[in-house]
Formats: sequence, C-alpha cells, structure tokens
Amino acid sequence: MIAIVMWSLFAIVTAVYFFKEGISSLLALFPQRLETDENFSPDISIVMAMRNEELIVERAISNWIDTDYPNSKKEIVIADNSDDRTGEIIKKIAAERDDIKIEYFNPNANSKIGALHEGIERASHEIVFICDADILVGKECIKNALPYLADEKCGCVFGTRIPIYDNSFFKMMTGLRELYVSVQLQFFSLIDSTPWISLSPGVFRRKQLLESTQDFDTKIMADDLYMAVALRKNGYSVKYVPEITARAGVVGSFRDLWVQHFRGSQAVAQAIVRGYHESLFLPNMYGLVVVPIKFFTHVIGYTALPLFLIGSCLTLRFDLLLYYYLTMLFWALTNYVSALKLAGVKDIRLLLVTIFHPIAYTIVELIWSVAWYAWFVNPKANVKWTKTTSDRVSA
Repeated sequence: MIAIVMWSLFAIVTAVYFFKEGISSLLALFPQRLETDENFSPDISIVMAMRNEELIVERAISNWIDTDYPNSKKEIVIADNSDDRTGEIIKKIAAERDDIKIEYFNPNANSKIGALHEGIERASHEIVFICDADILVGKECIKNALPYLADEKCGCVFGTRIPIYDNSFFKMMTGLRELYVSVQLQFFSLIDSTPWISLSPGVFRRKQLLESTQDFDTKIMADDLYMAVALRKNGYSVKYVPEITARAGVVGSFRDLWVQHFRGSQAVAQAIVRGYHESLFLPNMYGLVVVPIKFFTHVIGYTALPLFLIGSCLTLRFDLLLYYYLTMLFWALTNYVSALKLAGVKDIRLLLVTIFHPIAYTIVELIWSVAWYAWFVNPKANVKWTKTTSDRVSA
C-alpha cells in the first residue's frame, strides 16, 4: 500500500513539473510572430516607485538617461515613499539636468501598487515604462520595446531579466532560476496567455492601464500579477519580448532567498483569495488554458512535492528520490538551452551549475509550499514586503 502511495505521489509530481518545466522549455524555442511598427517613436514616461533607495537611486536614474532614445522625448516620474536620502538625491539630479524632465513626488498611498498608480496618473505621455529601481535596462531597451506598442490591442510588453551573478556559486544558482522564468514567460506568451508581468521594465499604454486598474486594492502586493490580470480581463494582450533586456542582481544569501520566495508565494495566494478566485476559469482573464493549469500546478505541486519528499525519506525509497533528481535534471538542461537562447547569455559555468539546480529548485519550491499554506491558514494577514539587500547593492 505504501509503495502504491509513493509511486502515485511520484507520478503526480512528475506530471506537474512536466508541464511547468518540460513543455514550457521545449515550446519556448519557437519564435513569436507579433505585429510591430518600427516608425513608432512617441514621447514616453518612465514611472518608478521607490522606498529607501539611496544606495541605488542615482544609478537607476542615470541608467534611463543613458538609454539610446532622445532625452527630449522622455520624462521620469518617481513616486518616493522613503525616509532616507532618496528624495534629496532625486531633487539634486533633477536640478542639475535641463535635458530631461524629472518629476518627484510623495504618494498618498503607502503601498507599491498605490504609488505606481499615482505615478501613472501623473505621467504626461500615453506610453509608460514601469520599472523597479534595482533594474538596469539595456541601452536599446526603449527602441526595442516601442514597435510592439503601436498595436492598440497590446496592453503591455516586457522582456528578459538577465541576472548579475559575478563569481558567486550561490548567485549563479539563483540566477539560473531567473533565466528559467523567462522560459515560462515565453511559453505563456506563445499561447497568448501571460499570468504575470516582469517590471524589468513593463511597457504599457497609459489609458489602457488606468482603465483596467481603476478598482485596484492597495493591499495587494503582487502588482505584476494584478496588472496582467486586469489588462487581460479588459481584452488587451500581454506579451513577452526577449529583445527587451535588463540586468538585475540576484539574491546571494539563504536568508534573502527565503524572504524573496516566501513573500512571492504569499503575494500570489493573497491575489487569488482577494480578487481572482471567482473568475478563475473565465477565458478573458488570462487566456483559454493558463489560469486553471497554472493554479492547479501550484495547489497540486505544493501539496504533492513535500509529501513525496518526506514519504521517500521516511520509507527509505532513495530510488524514487534518484528518479526525481534525474527527471528534474533533464528538465533543467532543456530549460538551460531555451533560457540561454532567449537571454543570449554565454557562460559555460552555468551548465556546470545546472547539475545542482534540481536541488536548489526543490528548496525554492518547498519555501513556496510553506508560504502558500501559511497564507491560507491566515488569509486576512497582510503580506509584508521585506526588502532584500544582497541582490541590490551588487547590481
């Protein structure tokens, strides 16, 4: 009986991760066909929400100023909710630059999504780039993104977050996961269904975004998930475009790894509980297939995986653990090929790190499992967006 249970759990885990990793990594190799207009070059607004970013704010602003797009056609709008020197630094930069408009204000909302919404309302232009402060966009990021926004049914495009990992083995490991996220996003975009938006950056039409998010809940922390859902619900597409590149630091300590993924899992659970569960199966929310499958891979995966691992250890079924490792290694290698193709990263060291990726991936999935069910035990609690540090200063 125990053997049947363990083999059943193994079959469930394999099936779930076959979808999450296997199918997505193979289909991600296929190119997308999206409408573009190379002559589309409007004025743009760049909106950032900041809180205590004095160590990186100057770099964040300079990065956008140095992009290969005329400063006369850009404006930077910063919603700052800091109690350090962030605001002081922004004001100093704005006073010194007469070639670009930099607007700084203190938002009324005490949340990231609320601050972003106020920044979007203040933006002067129809095309809005939204970006996290710790992201360094590529020099041609703006030029690569704009051709896709000429289509008024396109609600958002976003791109590839390339990890900065230096020579740290730990950061290479967490960086691989960032690259593999791009593989999943490419897959969802191919089937015209994107479950979240990477603000690295996300490029929107202002009118569409404000129209779609007018009833937002300021307590929701999964702003990337919320905006994707809102746009899809209103009939606008959300597309991943690999050529839109940005660099970002990755966490370099287990504490920051725990904080990052624990809050991420609870933010997703919070979003579903507070806003999306009633419309989970409506095609116009995400597309025809992704929401039910994505949701149930969460629920089933975060239930079956811990039971399988604990049961395998208690029953000494190390053969099952070996099968699990080899299966995950195969998917990690297919992800590796697809991710490097999308991101253009050429580093043989990542191939060596891939050997250990099934173990690291399992640890992260277990963190998500713990956080996921901790949220459902107390769904009225607010998700605390604790900031990590090892991924910011080094970026």
